[in-house]
Amino acid sequence: ENQLQDAIKAFKKAKNVVFNSYITNEEAKILQTLKEKLGFNLVNDDAKTYQNFLNEYSKITGKSLYSGDLNSIHKANFVISVGSYFKSDAPSVRYAFNNAITLNKGAGVYFHPLGDDTVENFGKKGKTIQSVFHKPLAEEAILYFILDLFGKDLPQDTQDYLNSFKQTRKKVITETIKQKVMKKVKDPKTGEEKEIPSFVPKKVEKEVEFTYTKLLDMIGADESLLDIIDTMLDKKDKFALVVGSDLYTHPRAKNLAKLVGMIDKYSDFDVIIIPSQTNTLGVSLLCELDDKEDGYTIGYNEMGDYILSSLGQGDIDMPTLIQSEGTFTSINKRVVPTNAALPYNGYELNDIANCLLDTTKYNTIDWTKEIFQKKAFDELPNEYLNDWSENRGYKILPNDTQIEQKLEKIAKFNELKDIIIYNGNPINQFNDFTAKATLLSHEKVAFYVSSQLLERLKLNEKDKVLISTANGEIELEVLVDKQLVGMVGYVPTFDSNIETKKLFSTYRFESANIKKV
Repeated sequence: ENQLQDAIKAFKKAKNVVFNSYITNEEAKILQTLKEKLGFNLVNDDAKTYQNFLNEYSKITGKSLYSGDLNSIHKANFVISVGSYFKSDAPSVRYAFNNAITLNKGAGVYFHPLGDDTVENFGKKGKTIQSVFHKPLAEEAILYFILDLFGKDLPQDTQDYLNSFKQTRKKVITETIKQKVMKKVKDPKTGEEKEIPSFVPKKVEKEVEFTYTKLLDMIGADESLLDIIDTMLDKKDKFALVVGSDLYTHPRAKNLAKLVGMIDKYSDFDVIIIPSQTNTLGVSLLCELDDKEDGYTIGYNEMGDYILSSLGQGDIDMPTLIQSEGTFTSINKRVVPTNAALPYNGYELNDIANCLLDTTKYNTIDWTKEIFQKKAFDELPNEYLNDWSENRGYKILPNDTQIEQKLEKIAKFNELKDIIIYNGNPINQFNDFTAKATLLSHEKVAFYVSSQLLERLKLNEKDKVLISTANGEIELEVLVDKQLVGMVGYVPTFDSNIETKKLFSTYRFESANIKKV
């Protein structure tokens, strides 16, 4: 009882409520309703960057939601991914991408600065899968490059800008021709010799002209990429573009979002904008989000002056997702129900809301009919059919939005120097909840590197290093990730007890200084 009273007092004096997207739609709706009543700032950096990205994207497409879903990838036979680290960002998307290549006799191009053997093994390199390990901050050039290759009937100013990168170049190609040679043959009956023509293959070199784009220089690729994509496109007719959270946190996120919108609008690609956490999409659609201001702060599974925690680390306990009944908004833009897998007997956000809002909602799921459609939780279907199709919850339909078609040119950046680190997690770790799982305790917070980077840094595995960036520093053990290729290492942020987040600003890449301890 005292704990509940303390929580109510905390909400009444809160300037900010900081939370993440590992919550249900119902809890997001409760927080939004409390914000409207009490006037605090509702702060969720993950959902806000995603919300901003969707808003800018919709200014081009005129639709509030992206056009594709996981099914679009599963059905596609040509898929491109930009800005998503497949190993840990989106296992369901990685699976669909692999499916499109292997089951649909498809092909895929994977753009990312971190080399990853798991992706390389999806198909035949250069034939059905091509990884392009580009420089960080080159994502604008990549999206313009995709628009250049696949865009149809583009606005004139965009077409003129793309043409400004083009050059006519020459290259030598080897062709196989059939050369006619005359062969002498004896007629076995008459013994007479005859000459008959025969054709033998002969390789000849010839110089041809082709159109080059200087966008390739910005990406760090060469003209061979044009040839590879050209070969891959043979007999391809279903296209999907996947974009990930490297783009939402990018310094040029607004323009990147508009470029993604242009690709959606002016090409045959279905676009999937991957939500970065369990319910990022739901939170971004239900909550009006703010920037944090100075003042008394409540943290919901985040740091604050007063903490509501599902991890048993706060001032009042809350249920975890596996103890909650409610709904999520999935990557497929569906509101899907989830049932409690474990019992929970403590206070919930709904109990606090009942006291502050003078409502009498007995369960959190009494909020379900107040989210997107006026449907009660128990009315929602929750099954997969025999043909593997999904009959769960309901699909959210996009709203029409105001169109404002204005792209910016590619911005020049100072390249990241020293060693580049990336905010990414090992394959089975995602957040504080997986960090608590004893079965996953072998995957820990460390500085993960490829064997090439270990050699370059003149280090041994399990050495301790001090990693310093412009934002902060931390000591970590060095571990080799055998699937990692290249000179970019990653630092996980799945365990908030180890403050690795302080190494990064908002963008997922950062220049770092590495010193052996």
